[in-house]
Amino acid sequence: MVVAVTLAAMLAAGFLLAPVIDEGPTLCPTRLAFGIPCPSCGITRACCAATRGHFVDSISYHLFGPLVVAGALVLVPALIVEAARRRRIAVLSRVLYSMKLGWSFAAVLIAYHVVRLVHLGVSGELGQAMKLSLVSSLVHRVASFFA
Repeated sequence: MVVAVTLAAMLAAGFLLAPVIDEGPTLCPTRLAFGIPCPSCGITRACCAATRGHFVDSISYHLFGPLVVAGALVLVPALIVEAARRRRIAVLSRVLYSMKLGWSFAAVLIAYHVVRLVHLGVSGELGQAMKLSLVSSLVHRVASFFA
């Protein structure tokens, strides 16, 4: 039941924060430090957009945003039913605890991330972001100190 309440609260927060989240700062430590997005970069914005029904925007932030929201929308009622019945739904347990499904999802996420990085590299956005990163500015400051 705790998971269902948490997921429902996350969906509600995503819906309420959606108008403001686009204007917010980047909080990903990997992107801030190196200028390189991590595999989950953009998922918060994507979920917020999806909760508002802005699926094109959601996919532009992260391909899996709408899938995460859809999964939460399916899981919340299912977990409430499990709690009310006081026993697990066998199919749900098999899916949630499937190692094969977990590894498959990880492989797809990694493939998506590689494609995303290649796209950012080809477009020049990755190089520009890396130049503006904290590590790059630190390297330039240290180099200028010794020059």
